[in-house]
Amino acid sequence: RDMINTPAQKWVLLSGTASSDGSAAITNSTLRAALETGAADVCIETSVYLGTNDTGLLLRCSNSSNYLRISLSSTSLRLYKTQNGSTSLIGSAPVSLPLGCTYELRAIASGSSVSLFLDGRNIATFSTSFNLGATRHGLYANNRGVRRWERFVASLP
Repeated sequence: RDMINTPAQKWVLLSGTASSDGSAAITNSTLRAALETGAADVCIETSVYLGTNDTGLLLRCSNSSNYLRISLSSTSLRLYKTQNGSTSLIGSAPVSLPLGCTYELRAIASGSSVSLFLDGRNIATFSTSFNLGATRHGLYANNRGVRRWERFVASLP
């Protein structure tokens, strides 16, 4: 796959706080952070430490009020749409994940299709035409609890 993220790109903090230890992004609170990739159709991959529920990725983010979010919890993997600040569920798939572990999370957005993978397994594919042209993607966490993203890779699907 072709890589589309380069060292010159800068993260934009949309809400919350995060820090870096040089190899990972870390937060203990709500976080929305996005990176301009120049592509709406992408494959986003990360290693995420799930210290608490409602942790994951942002996809096709145009601003702090309009984005798709992937939310991982101990019992489900969900895709939400936040449009003009109002959030609605697009789809959900059951999972069984102990908290306190690291998981490989991957999302492939191609046209209106969004496929979600966990530890290499395709968990679900959902359809949405929301924000098809938005080219920022990033990190998502809600509420308090330790979360850690050990890498963030954006590539063409």
